[in-house]
Amino acid sequence: MLKRVLVVLAAIVTIGWLLPFFKELKPVKNQCANSLRVGDAVKPADKTDLPEQTEEAAEDDRIDLNRADFDQLLYIPGVGTDFAHRIINERRRVKGFQSVDDLLKIQGVGEKRLDLMRERIKV
Repeated sequence: MLKRVLVVLAAIVTIGWLLPFFKELKPVKNQCANSLRVGDAVKPADKTDLPEQTEEAAEDDRIDLNRADFDQLLYIPGVGTDFAHRIINERRRVKGFQSVDDLLKIQGVGEKRLDLMRERIKV
């Protein structure tokens, strides 16, 4: 009980020392938020300002199984942390996938699960 009282007192003393520093701080205004008002017209970006992309690259937002890191694999439907680890381990073991169907060799992957992922992945 005495130990808890001492901890609380130490916290109060620490806060007492810090309060003068916090009182001197001034809030920083967000210049971007203050520059726009409701009803202001916003001009869309010019198409010429955007980098050139081929139509194929613009349409293909699938995840490459041979290049994706752990976090990217988690964006694939049906892939959780355990399965992402299994994909990476299998990819290392076979030194890269030759086809999306190579995922069928991984434990826990059947046709149903592969069909869920198929439209979001590529090799």
